[in-house]
Amino acid sequence: MESASQNLHDNYTRDASGHLQGSPMLPTEARQASAAPSRLALIRNVLGFQLCWWGCVLGGARGWPWLGPICVALWLVFELAGSEARLRRLAFCLGVGLLGSLLDGLLVQADLLRFEGSTLPWTAAPIWIAALWVGFANTLGRSMSFLRQRPLVGFVLGALAGPLAYYGGQGLGAVAVPRPLAGFLTIALAWAIALPVLVAVEQKWVAHRPAHEPASSS
Repeated sequence: MESASQNLHDNYTRDASGHLQGSPMLPTEARQASAAPSRLALIRNVLGFQLCWWGCVLGGARGWPWLGPICVALWLVFELAGSEARLRRLAFCLGVGLLGSLLDGLLVQADLLRFEGSTLPWTAAPIWIAALWVGFANTLGRSMSFLRQRPLVGFVLGALAGPLAYYGGQGLGAVAVPRPLAGFLTIALAWAIALPVLVAVEQKWVAHRPAHEPASSS
């Protein structure tokens, strides 16, 4: 009880006359604040995803389609090992991988994208692009967590970063955009919508947890 009272008091400041000002931090807000990744975890997450991105894209371009999935699998084992919400996070990442590969498969069928490598049974996208979506999902609650409560920033970032990622993959020979104008505009729109939506889903389903569940800084 004493600890709870101290935490409540810490959320106030005193004005010049000595009166308390401010507002108490609600339990849910306190849990979300305690779940914020540490700086080391953020750096680790950014570097890990960059390695996975290069593994997926170069593997796809060079005819090593399993290189990317192996990189992503090893990274997830490392990242989720210290997470109390690892099962929910893993399920979320796999779900995003499935949906992302379906989205890219639709773009392939519309002749807006062409990937190197054999395709998956349920979509026209290759396995390395599904693995890339899985890895990307693992950044949403970590290095991309600053987008929570900022859907407009997520919309703009998605519209810019999405096409740039595919443009980079095209330069490395892993993907082709046969109709650049229509292709990149469609990718920009899809990512502008997908990024803030996925961040919101991650925050609601993965980051939010019962009061009795401990926080993790990983």
